[in-house]
Amino acid sequence: MFRAAFATARGFTLPVVMSLRTFSGTCRSGIGTFVVVNEDGWFVTAAHILHQMRDLNAAVQKSKPPASGSPAGGPNRHERRATKARGPQPNDIERWSTWWGGVGTELDGNAKVLEAVDLAIGRLKNFDASKIKNYPVFKDPDKDFIPGASLCRMGFPFYDVDPVFDPATGNFTLKNVPLPIFANEGILSRMQERVPVDGEGNLHPTAPFPLRMIETSNAGIKGQSGGPIFDEKGAIWGIQSSTTSYPLDFSTAEKQYYHVGVGVHAATIVGAFTQLGVAFKMSDH
Repeated sequence: MFRAAFATARGFTLPVVMSLRTFSGTCRSGIGTFVVVNEDGWFVTAAHILHQMRDLNAAVQKSKPPASGSPAGGPNRHERRATKARGPQPNDIERWSTWWGGVGTELDGNAKVLEAVDLAIGRLKNFDASKIKNYPVFKDPDKDFIPGASLCRMGFPFYDVDPVFDPATGNFTLKNVPLPIFANEGILSRMQERVPVDGEGNLHPTAPFPLRMIETSNAGIKGQSGGPIFDEKGAIWGIQSSTTSYPLDFSTAEKQYYHVGVGVHAATIVGAFTQLGVAFKMSDH
């Protein structure tokens, strides 16, 4: 059913690899997924992918002792003083880097994050459009967007990249690329409405577009976060966010769960694109 759609979606679905090196010399990586939206290098992914990058950067900064003559104030002054006193530890992160599927170098710094729905929209610097075969079409959320539709999700789970760090250049080399892509399918089960809040739990004013999620009968897998959820024609209905495990409450000694995939609804995605002025294609079905 999804043979042609799979071929279409893999043209704009790419891995984002976050590599790090600790002071002990150990290297490891994490993998997520992103969708390139247009020839200007705009993309969409899960917000928690960008949060992981933020956390890696914060960990590196924390492990650095204060520079000579630097001001003593600042929110992390106590941590920085403690780091200077004890020195970097073997498991502290020394370096980190992000590989955007070979089509761009880094973010341009203007990413839009919608916390309530785990959505991030950004733009890549030095985007190489020649490496993108085709661009996505997003499902019109006002046309036949109802449960029961067969959907497929795509991403890069079940794989190790094994980064190697070169001290001479300060760069990481990824040994096992290109990454194999993985898809699984289910049906659209239901929708969820999300209430916008800030970081302290305070309600925001009503958003200019719906903040909505979709649930699918197939679970999302680690490594698929930020990837597309699409129909048999290749139109994107959602962007993968997480997996929810519902207890089945059977009368058995073993606790059992049903796992469903959770993604950002197309209504939220196209609404955010419109607000940001990001060019995109929308289906006529």
